[in-house]
Amino acid sequence: MTTAFQQRRLAELRRRTYRRVAIACAVLALPTAAGVAALSPLLDVDRVRVEGARRLTPAAVEEAARVGDGPLALVDTAAAQRRLVALPGVKRATVTREWPSSVVVTVVERVPVVAVPRDGRTELYDVEGVLVDTVATAPASLPRLAVPSGSPSPEVVGAAVALLRSLPRALRREVRDLTAAGPAELSFHLADGAEVVWGDSARTKEKVRALTLLVPQKAKRYDVRVPDRPAVTPR
Repeated sequence: MTTAFQQRRLAELRRRTYRRVAIACAVLALPTAAGVAALSPLLDVDRVRVEGARRLTPAAVEEAARVGDGPLALVDTAAAQRRLVALPGVKRATVTREWPSSVVVTVVERVPVVAVPRDGRTELYDVEGVLVDTVATAPASLPRLAVPSGSPSPEVVGAAVALLRSLPRALRREVRDLTAAGPAELSFHLADGAEVVWGDSARTKEKVRALTLLVPQKAKRYDVRVPDRPAVTPR
């Protein structure tokens, strides 16, 4: 025969068991409820905000990202980023969700440093030698790379970009037209009209140092092909 104490004990054990089962069911139901909520039309993509676009239009960036207007939770941000960095002129891109219904697309564009005329058009390259854009008319602020005849070869373009990359930023801004008979025969003009005869890519650091010291002289011509014996032609 069961005593009153034992009955109370069994009832308490049953209550504890029921409570544990109820808690477990509630916990298991949370992901399902969250998933259903995330797919609610209230959490669909209503807006794509584009940041960092300068040369590219926000519309072109949004079109390349192809985010769509479905559930924000299902936006494949990694795939959108891959599509964006495939755009000419885009160096990096990030795509993030902004709850409840926005996607933020941030691009870092490549900055052109030299214009290369080719076949009636002008190619723009950045300081890493990557093609940024092809335009009908080069921006007036960019130095133009020319060869005595024909179009610059990839080797000449690479040599010109390497030259520009080696210069301090302040001096690089002063560079105007570049001329190259070949990768080892580079020269350029500065904003004040002075000519700089550079030569090949040998002893680049020494050439940069020599030119930096000579430019304050405001000469007509600087020949730094042999940097420890530079030749200067006064105005």
